[in-house]
Amino acid sequence: MPAPRSTIVDEAVTPWYHCISRCVRRAFLCGQGCEHRKQWIENRLKDLVGVFAVECAGSAVLDNHLHLLVRPDSRKAREWSADEVVRRWLSLFPLRDTAGYALPVSQPRVGLLAQAKAPPKGVTDIVGELAGASEASRRAGLPHRR
Repeated sequence: MPAPRSTIVDEAVTPWYHCISRCVRRAFLCGQGCEHRKQWIENRLKDLVGVFAVECAGSAVLDNHLHLLVRPDSRKAREWSADEVVRRWLSLFPLRDTAGYALPVSQPRVGLLAQAKAPPKGVTDIVGELAGASEASRRAGLPHRR
């Protein structure tokens, strides 16, 4: 039985990981008539490399799955300030107003969340997720799968 990536990634053993993310129920990311989605996913990968503490050496976007070659950099993520962690997290998961629209990431909001004693998710937990190859791979095609 396969083990989840979060339990097998050890930067001391090997720095590079090959991650595969597949669609379910025979769905397609980039099937016939949907080739434009490939560019969406490649752009999304570039955005995510800027948010997560990972390097992406290569990727392949196929019809029903994608391959990523990533190197997590947890040391870089540990050097981030609490404000930087919150800013990166809010770029992935923006706060929303009552109508459901994303609120802009502003310094007062970032400072408030970074200093909160009990944020929705602890800053240390967020650093762990932003430094992980597993979470970066999972987020790569997420908006396009729906």
